Amino acid sequence: MRPRARSVSQSGQAIVLVAVCLVVLFGFLGLAIDGGRAYLDRRELQAAVDAAALAAANDYMNSSNLSEAQQAASTVYMSNEQLYTGIACDNLGTATASCPYGGPTLQSLTIASADHSIAGVSFTTTAQHWIPVAIMQVFGVGPTIKISATATAVARRAGTSGAAILTLSQAGCGGGGGGGGSLTVSGTSNTVVTGDVWSNGSITVNGGATASVAGNVVDICPSVPPALSGFTLVCSDPARSTPPCPTGYSSGSEVNGWAQPDPGYASPTLNATPRTFSASTVLMQPGTFAANPRLSGGAGCYFMAAGAYDWSAGLTVNGGFMSNELRPPDEPVFNDNKTRAATQFWNANGVGCAGSFQPYPNGSDSSNSPVTPQTYGVEVTAVRWEPYGVASCTGPQSSSCFLRESAPSMCRLVDIAASEVFKVWLSNVPGADYYNVYADPTGTCSGPFGFVTQFSNTASEGNGHVSGCAPALTRNQAPPNPFNNCDLGSASVTVNGSKMPSGWAPSSTAAPGTAGAYPPNGEGAPIASGLPNSDPPPGTWPAGDRANENYCVGALGSPATCPAAGSPGAILNYVPGGGATSVCLNLQGGGDVYEYSGEQFQRVLLFEPGPLQAPPANTCPNNVNGHGLTSLLGIFYLPAASATITGNSGYFATIAGGVIAYTATIRGNGAVAITADPTLRPWPSAVHLTN
Repeated sequence: MRPRARSVSQSGQAIVLVAVCLVVLFGFLGLAIDGGRAYLDRRELQAAVDAAALAAANDYMNSSNLSEAQQAASTVYMSNEQLYTGIACDNLGTATASCPYGGPTLQSLTIASADHSIAGVSFTTTAQHWIPVAIMQVFGVGPTIKISATATAVARRAGTSGAAILTLSQAGCGGGGGGGGSLTVSGTSNTVVTGDVWSNGSITVNGGATASVAGNVVDICPSVPPALSGFTLVCSDPARSTPPCPTGYSSGSEVNGWAQPDPGYASPTLNATPRTFSASTVLMQPGTFAANPRLSGGAGCYFMAAGAYDWSAGLTVNGGFMSNELRPPDEPVFNDNKTRAATQFWNANGVGCAGSFQPYPNGSDSSNSPVTPQTYGVEVTAVRWEPYGVASCTGPQSSSCFLRESAPSMCRLVDIAASEVFKVWLSNVPGADYYNVYADPTGTCSGPFGFVTQFSNTASEGNGHVSGCAPALTRNQAPPNPFNNCDLGSASVTVNGSKMPSGWAPSSTAAPGTAGAYPPNGEGAPIASGLPNSDPPPGTWPAGDRANENYCVGALGSPATCPAAGSPGAILNYVPGGGATSVCLNLQGGGDVYEYSGEQFQRVLLFEPGPLQAPPANTCPNNVNGHGLTSLLGIFYLPAASATITGNSGYFATIAGGVIAYTATIRGNGAVAITADPTLRPWPSAVHLTN
């Protein structure tokens, strides 16, 4: 009988279990129905406030009117939320406007604005409403639940110059972006920055480092930016003078901003032609290099023809000199064309490739009629045709073939007697396909000079032995024969009566390259003591630069005022991601690199893919170490990688265009200059959501 008693004591337990399960199931049903509805409603509300914030920012960019921007946000919000009853918002034109739409769900929107000076104006939209609950009120939730969402958009004011330095990492901000800082300035050098400094994280200054900024300094954290020790905000004038500022100029400010997005430059079109680097050959052609050249001490001179260089295994330059600059032999002292400059561009780092030229008299014969006997001043220029989109070209000028002509050499005098002609001899300079000869019939080197003839460089230029490439010759002296210890080779031309017939004279109206035409403008002053001349500044054709970074062409290839469609001679360095072992750019002390990019490459000189380009991203540490002449004229775009830029005492490391990197470190004991290029299109975008 005891088993029957146990059975009776357990009766009714199933009913309790079923009841509990029903409650649980009912709760799941409530979560599915009410929770799902709340989730979908929250998504729609977030989209509405995102659109409202962007509408306010876009309107403000065009109107600069706070009230109109807030009203635009309300209008877009109402449209997205399908609120068709007009409502007058309160406090329009103030820091915080509120729009109580009311209705059964008690819809409301607030639009808060904040002026962050150089960082722009932010618009934060916050919306809320209440939705009814169908099932969950059984569990005490109540008849409605509150749904809310927030968005912030930024309107960066028109006219704000592009940043000279932008670091994308949020390092140092509450643990965001990992340890360390986003931008670090260290060492004992002074960094000169022309343009804004913008860090998505913290800015750290260590040691005795200083920085002079002709612009603004924007960081994200701490929330109230302290005065950065060692940073001096100077006037935004070309001389970077310290305050008080000259009339028309002002010093920048240090403000808080927000995380600027990666500009997301499109990956460049690369040249897939396989190339093998030759240490003994001067001329380099664009293409894909499977091996790192790893230049070391004692390396020679290397002229880079225009195009994209894919350094698949990285690029290390610890010796020698690489450049895409076209320069003449015997560069003159600035503003003194009768004297050879002590510092020649293509002698940088001791490579000895600058070359020289010599005019000298020679007897006429049946094939060479004499020229008018007198003293002539003679100058030469280096000439080169650069292809674009084709394998090679030799002219005429077109959308795929560009002519480059360097500034003139110094002037040398030659004395011509009766029944004589004169020859022009030279030792080649890197990159020249041809040379143009200009003569001054006054015999004073004071000009004007007129075009006489053009002759070819047929040598395969080498750099193994260059000690004899600039022989010291006296006036009218014939060149050495044989011409030893100069692997660059030589070229010459005879100037006879057919090239300078009776009546020949310089002409200011003659087209470039025709009889008597004036030569290009002369070189500019050195940017610092001990450095070679700079290129001529931009000018209206045919004035200005005709060869290098200040020379531009239009869409059809005709010369144009910069900026324009392209820059003949421009190059781009592409360093891909290397997967587990990324490849790097390492320009260390002992090597020199002087390169410029152009419009056809979006002015990007160094491109390393990041998260917004095809994987893998390049996360490699890049090093740029200033030496005798290192200058990089273009944008560094390293959205996933770091850049360390180091100046050495007495030398100059320049990046003109700007640095966009994940993190950046400026350090060293010498001069470092980073300059924003005001001709670049604005980056990053003027209006964007920040959260």
